[in-house]
Amino acid sequence: MSRRTQYVLWLCSLPGLGNATLYRLFAESGEDPDFAEKLYAAAGREDSENISDDAANMQNGLFGMPETGQTRSARKAQKVADLLRRGRKDCSPEQLEKNLQEKRIHFVWAGDAEFPDRLRNISDPPFALYYRGRLPKAEGTSVGIVGARLASPYGREQARNFAVELAAGGIQIISGMAHGVDGIAGRGALEVSDDSFAVLGCGVDICYPKENRDLYEALCKRGGVISEYRPGTEPEARLFPPRNRIISALSDVILVVEARERSGTLITVDCALEQGKDVFAVPGRICDARSTGCNELIRQGAGIVVSPKAFLEELTGVPSESRRQSPRLVKQSVRAREKMEDPEEKLPILPELESCILRTMDTSTAKSVDEILPEVNERMRKSCTFPVVLRAMMKLSAAGYVREIRVGKYISS
Repeated sequence: MSRRTQYVLWLCSLPGLGNATLYRLFAESGEDPDFAEKLYAAAGREDSENISDDAANMQNGLFGMPETGQTRSARKAQKVADLLRRGRKDCSPEQLEKNLQEKRIHFVWAGDAEFPDRLRNISDPPFALYYRGRLPKAEGTSVGIVGARLASPYGREQARNFAVELAAGGIQIISGMAHGVDGIAGRGALEVSDDSFAVLGCGVDICYPKENRDLYEALCKRGGVISEYRPGTEPEARLFPPRNRIISALSDVILVVEARERSGTLITVDCALEQGKDVFAVPGRICDARSTGCNELIRQGAGIVVSPKAFLEELTGVPSESRRQSPRLVKQSVRAREKMEDPEEKLPILPELESCILRTMDTSTAKSVDEILPEVNERMRKSCTFPVVLRAMMKLSAAGYVREIRVGKYISS
């Protein structure tokens, strides 16, 4: 980290200085790249204790930096000056950098060439970003995949299908790493690519939700975890809506997989539309409340997607037959084709009961043991009791053949 960036890191670490204030201080310096170091030095001057007196008749900018024409109240100037003085006493730029290095956190600000251009001209742009792993490539196409936290089996399957297909086609996937669609999309992309990124509503040193720890660690190693909030910032409800503007800004288009009529997902959609981004939605059943938001977006003019391959072709302009598939995706496709060609013969070699259970299930419709029991008995041509079938289901779950997506409800993996 350069000396210049060290001081910007110090400035961004001060509680009470938001994006608007940071950009104003930078602008009032004439966009001097050393403005933060000069503020640090000025805050330590002996006469800086009298800054409040100077502010009463302020004709110049803070600590002698020139005004840009905007009137600034003495009260605001005094508040900022006090924050800077306290900040200089509380921590040093060198210590802050050391703290980031220990946590393997990177820092980039608006004056750096590495700062994403996609964030520079949006409404309320972040002044700086903290990230683990890496940032999305500027030259790459990115799709933000967002949707319901309590996704249906259909929504979960579509989130993964689209993420896998797009990532295998060279598309970067951006999400919020939340429960449901976001987390599933992030995982799906990592199955075939390293271009998976999450924008958090807390510090990048905090995994939220905790249940996504495996995804968080994988993103830190292979993709990226990004936040505008300082390390140590705990997740709060008020922090998540603002982060959505960063998800949409880093994305070329937004894909909504499932959303209720009054969903937080629609905040991301609003941000995307404000930024001039295209929005696409996966249609759902008209009787499913979790698809109401998507269906309404389509009614209002959002793009409709009915196939991951077709969507990828629309994004890249390259027919799917002309693209070279990821080796990892090729292996998955072969396994999937084999299973579809002859599901009776290609099921894993399992005891008869477990095999019968698998044949009653699929990846989109969750079923309970009570629901599959009659069909299992018919296939077995004998009467199996509920406890026997439940124990077999537990074995399949432990072996990874089925997943319990909510209490007592299972889908095949």
